[in-house]
Amino acid sequence: MIASSPALACSCLPRSEAQIIEAADVVVAGKVGDVRRIGPAGSGSVIATIEVTRIIKGRVHRQIQVRTRDDPAACGVDFQPGSVVRVAAQKLNDGLNTNLCMALAAPRA
Repeated sequence: MIASSPALACSCLPRSEAQIIEAADVVVAGKVGDVRRIGPAGSGSVIATIEVTRIIKGRVHRQIQVRTRDDPAACGVDFQPGSVVRVAAQKLNDGLNTNLCMALAAPRA
């Protein structure tokens, strides 16, 4: 009999919001527009377009694209079109990237 391996799940070290913001290159608040999936489901990525309403850290345009894994189990952020978010991201070779370990609470109304 062959035992199956446990499902992989996202695991993050506990960090305060201040620590997440400090580690990020860019932090913005805004509204999610288009969300595009790239690559095979479960092992690809998602690119979310964010209409920036407030720049908290860094220098960005009023519209940005942020990449994340397409699976929350792989620490991917579940961006929903129309939702209001705060996003902390790092600049990598392929642009701005984020994950669940950099998640911030939604902006207060």
